[in-house]
Order: sequence, then structure tokens, then C-alpha cells
Amino acid sequence: MKFINHQNAPNGFERLYNEIRGEEERILSLEQIQKLPYTAKGFRHHGEWNKRIRSTSRFENYITDKKTRTLLDIGCGNGWLLYKLARKLQRADGIEINKLELEQATTLLAHFDNVELHYGDIFSMDPQPVYDIILLNACIQYFDDIDRLMGRLRQFLSESGEVHILDSPIYKDKTSALEASTRTKDYYARHTIPEMAKFYHHHCFEDFANYNYQIPFDPRKITHRIKRKFVSESPFPWLKIQLSR
Repeated sequence: MKFINHQNAPNGFERLYNEIRGEEERILSLEQIQKLPYTAKGFRHHGEWNKRIRSTSRFENYITDKKTRTLLDIGCGNGWLLYKLARKLQRADGIEINKLELEQATTLLAHFDNVELHYGDIFSMDPQPVYDIILLNACIQYFDDIDRLMGRLRQFLSESGEVHILDSPIYKDKTSALEASTRTKDYYARHTIPEMAKFYHHHCFEDFANYNYQIPFDPRKITHRIKRKFVSESPFPWLKIQLSR
């Protein structure tokens, strides 16, 4: 495992993010991280992680069936998903702006020789090598400008590469996104961290209208809405985006 530093000092987002993660009891032990997305029933966020079991399994099956060789996990956090995927890939890299979680990922993935971890953001990372798949797992909400992001990701993709967005809310329209933004501001204000709201962005499907995207999993479909009454299932869509270089 190789570690590359693109960040000279902690940023404002990093401090606030760790503060709210601490309050929410989301900073986990290495033993807990290794078991994700499975968690103990008494764990505060067990229900949330239980919903991610099926979305994680779908994505694992996808990269296996596609015979994916290389993947970049943006916002890889503590490395839990790379830990699951690295065995299936020729190269599995991650980039994370939160040093605390990235240090956990470094420990977790230390014995993998096909993993490279980057401390920084995607705009500071050299776009070499290129990847078959770029994954944004539960992190698209921390990017304000979709067009700028997609323009940057295009530089990292192989000729037939894909961007995948998982486990993040994508709202049906701008009105719904605005309503969610108000709820987010109220949430962070109650936690006495109102500044965090400026780093959390609410995207709707219209924001992706300029891109060739598919929805391999759409929770809005009636079949999935019925299924959620009986099984623990993700409430978030899975977007697959083709970006030609």
C-alpha cells in the first residue's frame, strides 16, 4: 500500500466534518470498519448500514461481472469499501480529504500491494493513471458543482470508463433539493455546527441532465418501494455515468 500526500494542512471542512462525525458516533474502531457494512444490532447506525448491505452487494457483483481492473474511490473515508473491493481488482486507489479517517484506511489496507491512498482532493491529484471506474460512495453531496466535477473526473477515466454514484440522496427536482437544504441547515444548527451546512450540497436529477447516465437501481420504482416494506433496502439511487474523454 502506497500513501501520497497532496494536502499541506487540515482544511476547514475537515475540522467541522470530524466534529459532527464525533457527535454522531460515526468514528469507528478498526474492528468495526473491517466488518462494514455489517454492524451489531445495538450500534446507533445499524439501520442505516443495514440498508447499505444490498447496495454494496449490487456494486460488488457489477464490477465482478464487468471484470473491472482499476477503480478510484473518491471520498474513500476509513477505507471500508476499498477493503472489500481490493481483492477483486488489479488496482484499487482511494482519495480522501479527512486525514483522521485516511489514517484508519492506511492501517486497514496496509497489506494490499495494489492500493494507493491519496490525502487531498480530486482537483489536487495528478490524473495518472486512468481508471475503469470512478466511485463516489456517499459523498456526491460534498461537491458543489457537478459540471466542474465531471470535467475533472473525465481526465481520470479510461476510454470506456464510468462514474458511479452510490448511497447519496439525489432529489427529484430543484424544489425538493431546496427543501432538503433547509432541513440540513436546521440539523447542523441544532448540533451547534451551522458552518457545516455550506459544505453539504443537495443535487437533483436535473443537475445530471447534460450527461449520459443510467440508473441501475432506482428506489422510486414501485417494485422497490414495495420491497422496502419487507427488506432493508437503500432509499438512494445508483447512477452510472459514461464520460467520453
